Amino acid sequence: MSIFSQYKEPIFLNKSSSLQEQIDQLKELEPKLNEVGREKVKKDIKLLEYGLLGENSIIYELQNSHMPLYILHDVYFEIDGFTAQIDFLVFTPKLCFVIECKNLYGNITVNNDGSFSRKVYFGSRYISEGVYSPITQNERHLQVIKKIRLNQAGTIKKILINNAFDITYKPIIVIANSKTILNTRYAPKNIKSKIIRADQLIEYMKTEYNASKISPSSDKLTRQWAESFLACNQTNITDYLKKYNPYIIEEPERLDKDTLYQKLKEFRYETAKAENIAAYIVFNNKTLDALIEKHPTTLEEIKETPGFGEVKVQKYGKAILDIFLGNTSKQKQPS
Repeated sequence: MSIFSQYKEPIFLNKSSSLQEQIDQLKELEPKLNEVGREKVKKDIKLLEYGLLGENSIIYELQNSHMPLYILHDVYFEIDGFTAQIDFLVFTPKLCFVIECKNLYGNITVNNDGSFSRKVYFGSRYISEGVYSPITQNERHLQVIKKIRLNQAGTIKKILINNAFDITYKPIIVIANSKTILNTRYAPKNIKSKIIRADQLIEYMKTEYNASKISPSSDKLTRQWAESFLACNQTNITDYLKKYNPYIIEEPERLDKDTLYQKLKEFRYETAKAENIAAYIVFNNKTLDALIEKHPTTLEEIKETPGFGEVKVQKYGKAILDIFLGNTSKQKQPS
């Protein structure tokens, strides 16, 4: 039975993306890092956004496939010490497609031994580098999927799963970047057949589905199949932010209001004495209270405090900021 004999649209059983969550976490972390850390985070955010763009291109293809599919996006499995973060599991009445999305850039070559390499134009020359094989990555995903399936089955069904696993679960590497030059001329046939471009995905799935000799399941059983894996989806507790710990700028201990009040009064007194002016000219009590309430951490925030303009910020801003940041040992009276 052809998959197109049913008038049913694809259904996403979940649409979450850990990539977006990581991007949001890094953007929140960025202001807390030193200059080196911020540069690293910016590069990582760009790579994650690039990966998210690739996933979205696959989502678009699947949404517009007009095929009866049940889709799991970005699922994480953990079983018997093995883990797998899988971009897409796509369930049809016959087959499950295990999709690894790669939004690679540059010229990608798959060599005759199945290894991946990339050539990128950088400055005025090309730089070649090895790329971790997405084929190997997807094979590990299949191992985890098989463990989950066997764990769900009884003794007799385990035999059926073992016998039919390789013809039921189809791994695909999808190159999402349309500008990527992909050279698979010398790649082994069994590897070459698993690597396609995003715009070829639906046609590939149709061909594989129609060529399969497996008897199609009902819509109800297909959905149950997909939901059995969705039930195994877990939250990935990997701490993606841990590697940035060495670059975090430690925040100074926040002084209490009474201490701040005393230090600001001392600063005002010493400044007025040094400049031979009345203390209120430096700043009056109303402005002092406003400073404590605002607790500024930048010169711009001091400038926003009533009683402070550009001139006063230039004269006293740095010294006042040092008080709030706890840098009293560095504090100097204005000349």
